[in-house]
Amino acid sequence: MKRALALLVPITLSTTVPYMVNGAVGHASLTSHYLRLWSGQGETGALKQVTVPEHEKCEDITSFQSLSARNDSPLFRANLYTTAGCAGAPVTTVNPETVLNFSSTTVKSVKFVEEVHVVSMGDSYISGEGGRWMGNAWGASNQIGSTIFRPKAADNRVTDRTWMGLSIDQIYLDNSWTYTDGSTKRPGCHRSDVAEVFGAQTTTVKNTAGTSIIPAVKNIACSGAAIKDLRDSSATFKGEIAQVKQLRKLVNTEHKKVKYVVLSIGGNDLNLSELLEVCARSLAGDSSISCRSKAAEYASDQKIAALEIPLKSLISEISTILPSSARIIMQGYPSPFPRAGLVDGQYVVPDLRAGSEHIDPRLYKYGCPLKNEGFYAFDDINTRLNRKLNEWAKDASGTFWPPGRKRAFLRLGSLFNGHEVCSNKTNLSKNGLPHIIAPTGRDFLGGWGEHEWVRYVNNAVFPSVADLEKENLKQESVHPNFYGQLALGRCLSGAIDILEQSANSDLLYSAVDCEGEARKKPGQITVTKVTLPR
Repeated sequence: MKRALALLVPITLSTTVPYMVNGAVGHASLTSHYLRLWSGQGETGALKQVTVPEHEKCEDITSFQSLSARNDSPLFRANLYTTAGCAGAPVTTVNPETVLNFSSTTVKSVKFVEEVHVVSMGDSYISGEGGRWMGNAWGASNQIGSTIFRPKAADNRVTDRTWMGLSIDQIYLDNSWTYTDGSTKRPGCHRSDVAEVFGAQTTTVKNTAGTSIIPAVKNIACSGAAIKDLRDSSATFKGEIAQVKQLRKLVNTEHKKVKYVVLSIGGNDLNLSELLEVCARSLAGDSSISCRSKAAEYASDQKIAALEIPLKSLISEISTILPSSARIIMQGYPSPFPRAGLVDGQYVVPDLRAGSEHIDPRLYKYGCPLKNEGFYAFDDINTRLNRKLNEWAKDASGTFWPPGRKRAFLRLGSLFNGHEVCSNKTNLSKNGLPHIIAPTGRDFLGGWGEHEWVRYVNNAVFPSVADLEKENLKQESVHPNFYGQLALGRCLSGAIDILEQSANSDLLYSAVDCEGEARKKPGQITVTKVTLPR
């Protein structure tokens, strides 16, 4: 194969990986890494090329005034230094197979450092669903009788981040806002910019050489996914190939070093979103529906136990792809609702006629879709499902996990304590106030932690859904909002800190508990290692 003039004479080894040079595919050995430096922006001007034969080894170069750099290694970051001997902190880092333009800097040395990935897989509770909403708004400008509604404008002015200078594609990344089903657009995977996995980048992990680095992250989770949508098959979900196939491509084709896979799955296999709609109809006045009895149908002990075989097969497929040193972190589900005694808004029999003063304030004022029996029912489901997921993660029988596979379990049941949707421990943002101001006048971002961490049910989607905008609002309902995502991310970073400790790094199974508290910020949750009985 002909190579571009910029390349050095290639070293031929048995193991090679592809890389791009000037639009043409070449191959560099796994132990040889190429860096190009330009004196101009956008790969123009004078060119200097550096070959570093080994990663984690410093290479001094003749001082070069660089404005852009290309890292042709698929596996390693290129750390650039203004000092010889790679002393001090790198002035900039060029990620694998990328070009970086930066301010004029005299580069004197370079060191390639192995990149490590944390990958999130699963459903809406890890994809970042709901992340565009900074709390929930109090729509005080629109009333029917004495009942306060939340019009769309209240949400927009106070909590919707697309009204704060961001486009929807800057919030829901990778074109995940919508997908095309035939000729119809539908809500997509909703992978947000504040999804849990980004919390991993607030800590460090050790690579193969023992160097502590901020990990790279990859979110392949998808809102609405069930176990079958992750499994290795030819089926697609929301226009994307199976998540196991995406993981295999990341590891086997792109040769990424994956140290942690974080997995949230199981809720959609029980059709809990559908159950929530059924229970909401009960709140809206359908006396034929008992939420508690419906919950027993959707999420009986037998139906939860039936998840074991397909989940075990999924774990096996994921494990086969990963290196033996990688760890799979399974997680439970945080409870989005408070217990019935801690709910804002008393249930009244609704009357949906215009001008009526008897529209249920629990739904239309506070965004809660459940009667008291519904809160009890969902709390019970959450407890039983989380207990079973932890039991499978622990695998006392030794039959669920492939031999030697390290794993951990994140206990999230109490993560949203005091911050659940319509909890009487929280406050809503008042209509018309800037989004950073709480009803009391205190700063939302300044440390008071009074906001809800779960997206409420906007009355625009209830009881019918008529268009794509409402479908997206519906899909975002009862999911961690911006603050809830930050709490999940803090939980993950704290768990990784614990797992990276030498005393825990080689344990086959570890459990970590994450607990929130009323009036506390997402960054103030408590993260602790669970002490296992001997």
